[in-house]
Amino acid sequence: MEPFKAIIIADKGSEGDAQARKKLMATKEIAFVYLYSKFDSSFHKFKGQDKVFQIRKAVGLPEKWKPSDLVMEACTFYEDLQRTPSMAHLESVEQAAEKLAKYLRETDINERIEVGTHRGELVHNIAQYNAVAEKMPKMLHAIMETKEIVKKEMQEAEANRAGRKTNKWSE
Repeated sequence: MEPFKAIIIADKGSEGDAQARKKLMATKEIAFVYLYSKFDSSFHKFKGQDKVFQIRKAVGLPEKWKPSDLVMEACTFYEDLQRTPSMAHLESVEQAAEKLAKYLRETDINERIEVGTHRGELVHNIAQYNAVAEKMPKMLHAIMETKEIVKKEMQEAEANRAGRKTNKWSE
């Protein structure tokens, strides 16, 4: 829990909390860490700076605020805390789905070869394009199923951290 402690200690005051007694900035930064790093956060769909912007706005951090090294270290720490074997699989499947969606979105299936002996022929293999398009719904369904498995694993881990023991009959 060191990264979170470091964020709290680093809060030396902000607007509305000049003496840092309320630790308002630390509270907002820890909320940022949670929303940025939680695998099923509603902000998970955003990427990069857009994700930072959306969370910053939702949490009420100042417009010029950027995540410090302490905040990003806490994000990594929290992501590692909740990582399960199925979560690594989920990340891989989500990345693959993003790449395939980009392929479908950016491929011009009517693009033709302009020079050479194959002039006028299609550049892209239509059968391959159709196969990807047909597999996408199955992949999206697999992502949803994997998310459910991850949620179940995390609930079991939470129950174990709370000092309760789980067994095959406790559901």
